[in-house]
Amino acid sequence: MDQAENQKQQKWMPPPRNVLKVNVDAAVSTKDGLAGLGAVMKDSFGKVVAAGVKQVQLEKDACFADAEAVELGLRVAKDAAAQSLIIETDCLDVAKLANNTKGSRTKIFWIISEIQNLKSDFSRAVIQHVPRSCNACAHSLANLLSRKIHLLSGREQYQKKWKMY
Repeated sequence: MDQAENQKQQKWMPPPRNVLKVNVDAAVSTKDGLAGLGAVMKDSFGKVVAAGVKQVQLEKDACFADAEAVELGLRVAKDAAAQSLIIETDCLDVAKLANNTKGSRTKIFWIISEIQNLKSDFSRAVIQHVPRSCNACAHSLANLLSRKIHLLSGREQYQKKWKMY
């Protein structure tokens, strides 16, 4: 999907058949110094196949946290044995860096390197930018962990679909 098509897209669109889509996002709480990362993988019918969440210390800025969210999404896909996938992020800089269409920013160089290494584990892995409105599910997951909170008990019943990283 080119940049002009991305800007027209205002709602989540399913991936093509036999391709999985992983939407990722980060939510930042500068007050707590934390970032919540969320990744949701869906099939071409919009059914959730897997999801992951992770709470991290806020290292640099929101862009760094978004890069960590892309890495989380690739790990979720790898754990689910996905072969062909599309990763969607609402951070244009991270999408460009991960696709080698923008020069590296040294502060997130290592995380981008890890993203590129993880991409090679898949037969097809595309990372593309989408507006926040197309990423609401991943943003909601990330927002859960951006503050000092405790996860709801009983999460064991969801172990097959989502994982705390």
